[in-house]
Amino acid sequence: MERLRVSERRLAGLVDGLDEEALGTASACSAWSVGRVMAHLGSGAEIALAGLHAGLVGSTESVPAEVTQALWAKYDALGESEATARSLQANAALVDAFEALSPSELADVRVPFFMGPVPVTSFASFRLAEHVVHTWDVEVTRHPDVELDPVSAGIILDMVLTPLVGRLARPPRWPAKRVLVRLSDSDAAMTLVLGDPVTIEDDMPDGGESDGREPGRPSDAIAIMTTGAFIRLAYGRLDRTRTPESVGVSGSVSLDELREIFPGF
Repeated sequence: MERLRVSERRLAGLVDGLDEEALGTASACSAWSVGRVMAHLGSGAEIALAGLHAGLVGSTESVPAEVTQALWAKYDALGESEATARSLQANAALVDAFEALSPSELADVRVPFFMGPVPVTSFASFRLAEHVVHTWDVEVTRHPDVELDPVSAGIILDMVLTPLVGRLARPPRWPAKRVLVRLSDSDAAMTLVLGDPVTIEDDMPDGGESDGREPGRPSDAIAIMTTGAFIRLAYGRLDRTRTPESVGVSGSVSLDELREIFPGF
Protein backbone atom coordinates (compact mmCIF):
# COMPACT_ATOMS: atom_id res chain seq x y z
CA MET A 1 0.00 0.00 0.00
CA GLU A 2 2.94 2.29 0.63
CA ARG A 3 3.87 2.36 -3.06
CA LEU A 4 0.29 3.23 -4.01
CA ARG A 5 0.46 6.24 -1.71
CA VAL A 6 3.83 7.24 -3.13
CA SER A 7 2.47 7.04 -6.69
CA GLU A 8 -0.73 8.88 -5.77
CA ARG A 9 1.23 11.78 -4.27
CA ARG A 10 3.70 11.81 -7.14
CA LEU A 11 0.94 12.19 -9.71
CA ALA A 12 -0.83 14.84 -7.65
CA GLY A 13 2.37 16.86 -7.59
CA LEU A 14 2.83 16.52 -11.33
CA VAL A 15 -0.57 17.98 -12.21
CA ASP A 16 -0.73 20.54 -9.42
CA GLY A 17 -1.36 23.98 -10.88
CA LEU A 18 -1.86 22.82 -14.48
CA ASP A 19 -4.60 24.74 -16.28
CA GLU A 20 -7.06 23.47 -18.88
CA GLU A 21 -4.62 24.12 -21.72
CA ALA A 22 -1.74 22.30 -20.04
CA LEU A 23 -3.97 19.35 -19.14
CA GLY A 24 -5.02 19.19 -22.77
CA THR A 25 -1.49 18.55 -24.03
CA ALA A 26 -0.51 15.09 -25.21
CA SER A 27 0.66 12.45 -22.77
CA ALA A 28 2.84 9.46 -23.62
CA CYS A 29 -0.30 7.31 -23.74
CA SER A 30 -1.41 7.05 -27.35
CA ALA A 31 -4.27 9.41 -28.26
CA TRP A 32 -4.80 10.63 -24.67
CA SER A 33 -4.12 14.05 -23.25
CA VAL A 34 -2.84 14.47 -19.71
CA GLY A 35 -6.39 15.27 -18.62
CA ARG A 36 -7.78 12.11 -20.25
CA VAL A 37 -5.13 10.03 -18.49
CA MET A 38 -6.32 11.60 -15.27
CA ALA A 39 -9.93 10.81 -16.18
CA HIS A 40 -9.00 7.19 -16.86
CA LEU A 41 -7.23 6.88 -13.52
CA GLY A 42 -10.13 8.55 -11.73
CA SER A 43 -12.80 6.28 -13.15
CA GLY A 44 -10.51 3.32 -12.49
CA ALA A 45 -10.11 4.38 -8.87
CA GLU A 46 -13.86 4.64 -8.36
CA ILE A 47 -14.44 1.26 -9.98
CA ALA A 48 -11.66 -0.28 -7.87
CA LEU A 49 -13.16 1.22 -4.70
CA ALA A 50 -16.54 -0.29 -5.57
CA GLY A 51 -14.84 -3.64 -6.09
CA LEU A 52 -13.02 -3.38 -2.77
CA HIS A 53 -16.28 -2.57 -0.97
CA ALA A 54 -17.89 -5.60 -2.62
CA GLY A 55 -15.09 -7.82 -1.37
CA LEU A 56 -15.40 -6.43 2.14
CA VAL A 57 -19.06 -7.52 2.35
CA GLY A 58 -18.25 -10.94 0.94
CA SER A 59 -19.56 -10.49 -2.58
CA THR A 60 -18.00 -12.52 -5.39
CA GLU A 61 -19.71 -10.47 -8.11
CA SER A 62 -17.64 -8.01 -10.12
CA VAL A 63 -18.70 -4.37 -10.33
CA PRO A 64 -21.76 -4.35 -12.64
CA ALA A 65 -21.12 -3.23 -16.21
CA GLU A 66 -23.72 -0.48 -15.93
CA VAL A 67 -21.87 1.02 -12.94
CA THR A 68 -18.58 0.94 -14.82
CA GLN A 69 -20.10 2.48 -17.94
CA ALA A 70 -21.84 5.20 -15.92
CA LEU A 71 -18.54 6.19 -14.31
CA TRP A 72 -16.81 6.31 -17.66
CA ALA A 73 -19.60 8.50 -19.01
CA LYS A 74 -19.35 10.89 -16.06
CA TYR A 75 -15.63 11.41 -16.61
CA ASP A 76 -16.05 11.69 -20.38
CA ALA A 77 -18.49 14.55 -19.81
CA LEU A 78 -16.04 16.52 -17.68
CA GLY A 79 -13.52 19.03 -18.95
CA GLU A 80 -9.83 18.43 -18.38
CA SER A 81 -9.63 20.43 -15.14
CA GLU A 82 -12.84 18.98 -13.69
CA ALA A 83 -11.83 15.43 -14.57
CA THR A 84 -8.41 15.96 -13.01
CA ALA A 85 -9.85 17.36 -9.77
CA ARG A 86 -12.31 14.48 -9.43
CA SER A 87 -9.57 11.98 -10.30
CA LEU A 88 -7.24 13.28 -7.60
CA GLN A 89 -9.99 12.92 -5.01
CA ALA A 90 -10.88 9.43 -6.21
CA ASN A 91 -7.28 8.23 -6.21
CA ALA A 92 -6.69 9.53 -2.69
CA ALA A 93 -9.94 7.95 -1.47
CA LEU A 94 -8.96 4.56 -2.87
CA VAL A 95 -5.56 4.63 -1.18
CA ASP A 96 -7.23 5.77 2.05
CA ALA A 97 -9.52 2.73 1.84
CA PHE A 98 -6.60 0.35 1.32
CA GLU A 99 -4.69 1.88 4.23
CA ALA A 100 -7.73 1.60 6.51
CA LEU A 101 -7.95 -2.19 6.16
CA SER A 102 -7.22 -4.23 9.27
CA PRO A 103 -4.59 -7.00 9.24
CA SER A 104 -7.35 -9.62 9.19
CA GLU A 105 -9.04 -7.94 6.22
CA LEU A 106 -5.75 -7.80 4.34
CA ALA A 107 -5.27 -11.50 5.00
CA ASP A 108 -8.79 -12.80 4.46
CA VAL A 109 -10.75 -10.54 2.10
CA ARG A 110 -11.09 -11.57 -1.54
CA VAL A 111 -11.97 -8.88 -4.08
CA PRO A 112 -14.04 -9.80 -7.16
CA PHE A 113 -11.91 -9.26 -10.24
CA PHE A 114 -11.81 -10.24 -13.92
CA MET A 115 -9.73 -13.32 -13.02
CA GLY A 116 -11.99 -14.29 -10.13
CA PRO A 117 -11.79 -13.28 -6.46
CA VAL A 118 -8.24 -12.26 -5.54
CA PRO A 119 -6.47 -11.29 -2.29
CA VAL A 120 -6.39 -7.60 -1.46
CA THR A 121 -2.63 -7.49 -2.02
CA SER A 122 -3.04 -8.84 -5.55
CA PHE A 123 -5.87 -6.40 -6.26
CA ALA A 124 -3.75 -3.51 -4.99
CA SER A 125 -0.82 -4.64 -7.14
CA PHE A 126 -2.92 -4.43 -10.30
CA ARG A 127 -4.00 -0.94 -9.31
CA LEU A 128 -0.37 -0.05 -8.63
CA ALA A 129 0.61 -1.19 -12.12
CA GLU A 130 -2.07 0.94 -13.74
CA HIS A 131 -1.29 3.99 -11.64
CA VAL A 132 2.50 3.83 -11.93
CA VAL A 133 2.49 3.33 -15.70
CA HIS A 134 0.02 6.15 -16.33
CA THR A 135 1.89 8.43 -13.93
CA TRP A 136 4.93 7.82 -16.11
CA ASP A 137 2.78 8.73 -19.15
CA VAL A 138 2.24 12.14 -17.59
CA GLU A 139 5.69 12.72 -16.14
CA VAL A 140 7.81 11.70 -19.14
CA THR A 141 6.37 14.49 -21.29
CA ARG A 142 8.16 16.98 -19.03
CA HIS A 143 11.07 14.86 -17.82
CA PRO A 144 12.20 12.73 -20.78
CA ASP A 145 14.69 10.63 -18.81
CA VAL A 146 12.34 9.63 -15.98
CA GLU A 147 12.03 5.91 -15.22
CA LEU A 148 9.46 3.94 -13.28
CA ASP A 149 9.93 3.82 -9.53
CA PRO A 150 12.20 0.75 -9.12
CA VAL A 151 10.46 -0.59 -6.01
CA SER A 152 7.06 -0.37 -7.67
CA ALA A 153 8.48 -1.88 -10.86
CA GLY A 154 9.66 -4.92 -8.90
CA ILE A 155 6.19 -5.42 -7.41
CA ILE A 156 4.56 -5.08 -10.81
CA LEU A 157 6.97 -7.61 -12.30
CA ASP A 158 6.30 -10.21 -9.62
CA MET A 159 2.59 -9.69 -9.03
CA VAL A 160 1.23 -8.61 -12.42
CA LEU A 161 3.56 -9.03 -15.37
CA THR A 162 4.99 -12.49 -14.68
CA PRO A 163 1.63 -14.28 -14.25
CA LEU A 164 -0.25 -12.34 -16.92
CA VAL A 165 2.31 -11.35 -19.55
CA GLY A 166 0.33 -13.20 -22.21
CA ARG A 167 -2.48 -10.66 -21.89
CA LEU A 168 -0.11 -7.87 -22.91
CA ALA A 169 1.59 -9.71 -25.76
CA ARG A 170 0.86 -10.74 -29.32
CA PRO A 171 2.13 -14.19 -30.29
CA PRO A 172 5.12 -13.77 -32.63
CA ARG A 173 4.96 -14.36 -36.37
CA TRP A 174 7.83 -16.82 -36.14
CA PRO A 175 8.40 -20.14 -34.33
CA ALA A 176 8.75 -19.87 -30.56
CA LYS A 177 11.98 -18.38 -29.24
CA ARG A 178 13.46 -17.85 -25.81
CA VAL A 179 14.90 -14.53 -24.65
CA LEU A 180 16.99 -14.41 -21.50
CA VAL A 181 16.16 -11.13 -19.76
CA ARG A 182 18.79 -9.86 -17.33
CA LEU A 183 17.65 -7.03 -15.06
CA SER A 184 20.63 -4.77 -14.59
CA ASP A 185 19.32 -3.04 -11.47
CA SER A 186 18.64 -6.22 -9.48
CA ASP A 187 20.98 -8.86 -10.97
CA ALA A 188 17.89 -11.05 -11.47
CA ALA A 189 17.10 -12.95 -14.65
CA MET A 190 14.17 -14.68 -16.30
CA THR A 191 13.30 -16.19 -19.62
CA LEU A 192 10.74 -14.57 -21.88
CA VAL A 193 9.23 -17.38 -23.95
CA LEU A 194 7.94 -15.94 -27.21
CA GLY A 195 5.34 -18.51 -28.14
CA ASP A 196 1.57 -18.76 -28.17
CA PRO A 197 0.96 -17.62 -25.52
CA VAL A 198 3.93 -15.51 -24.47
CA THR A 199 5.08 -16.51 -20.97
CA ILE A 200 7.79 -15.72 -18.43
CA GLU A 201 9.80 -18.47 -16.77
CA ASP A 202 12.11 -18.23 -13.79
CA ASP A 203 15.74 -18.58 -14.79
CA MET A 204 16.61 -21.98 -13.30
CA PRO A 205 19.73 -23.72 -14.59
CA ASP A 206 19.72 -27.51 -14.62
CA GLY A 207 20.79 -29.03 -11.31
CA GLY A 208 20.49 -26.05 -9.02
CA GLU A 209 19.03 -22.71 -8.08
CA SER A 210 19.33 -19.74 -10.37
CA ASP A 211 22.27 -17.45 -9.87
CA GLY A 212 20.58 -14.85 -12.08
CA ARG A 213 23.27 -15.21 -14.72
CA GLU A 214 23.10 -18.47 -16.63
CA PRO A 215 20.00 -19.63 -18.51
CA GLY A 216 18.39 -22.93 -17.62
CA ARG A 217 17.96 -23.74 -21.34
CA PRO A 218 19.64 -22.36 -24.44
CA SER A 219 18.39 -18.88 -25.32
CA ASP A 220 17.89 -17.42 -28.77
CA ALA A 221 18.60 -13.90 -27.55
CA ILE A 222 19.67 -11.95 -24.48
CA ALA A 223 18.10 -8.68 -23.34
CA ILE A 224 19.67 -6.46 -20.70
CA MET A 225 17.67 -3.63 -19.15
CA THR A 226 16.41 -2.26 -15.85
CA THR A 227 13.23 -3.60 -14.28
CA GLY A 228 11.48 -0.35 -15.10
CA ALA A 229 12.47 -0.54 -18.75
CA PHE A 230 11.26 -4.15 -18.92
CA ILE A 231 7.88 -3.15 -17.50
CA ARG A 232 7.67 -0.33 -20.01
CA LEU A 233 8.54 -2.72 -22.83
CA ALA A 234 5.70 -5.03 -21.80
CA TYR A 235 3.28 -2.08 -21.60
CA GLY A 236 4.28 -0.76 -25.02
CA ARG A 237 6.22 2.19 -23.67
CA LEU A 238 9.78 1.50 -24.78
CA ASP A 239 9.69 3.15 -28.19
CA ARG A 240 12.86 4.31 -29.88
CA THR A 241 12.66 7.86 -28.53
CA ARG A 242 12.26 6.66 -24.93
CA THR A 243 14.72 3.77 -24.73
CA PRO A 244 17.71 4.28 -22.42
CA GLU A 245 21.16 3.68 -23.89
CA SER A 246 21.68 0.98 -21.27
CA VAL A 247 19.07 -1.27 -22.94
CA GLY A 248 20.66 -3.95 -25.09
CA VAL A 249 19.29 -6.89 -27.06
CA SER A 250 21.47 -9.39 -28.91
CA GLY A 251 20.82 -12.65 -30.74
CA SER A 252 18.11 -13.74 -33.15
CA VAL A 253 15.40 -11.48 -31.66
CA SER A 254 15.71 -7.72 -32.06
CA LEU A 255 14.39 -4.97 -29.81
CA ASP A 256 12.06 -3.86 -32.60
CA GLU A 257 10.63 -7.38 -32.75
CA LEU A 258 10.05 -7.30 -29.00
CA ARG A 259 8.27 -3.96 -29.41
CA GLU A 260 6.05 -5.57 -32.04
CA ILE A 261 5.07 -8.33 -29.60
CA PHE A 262 4.17 -5.79 -26.92
CA PRO A 263 2.08 -3.12 -28.71
CA GLY A 264 0.78 -1.49 -25.53
CA PHE A 265 -2.50 0.33 -25.07
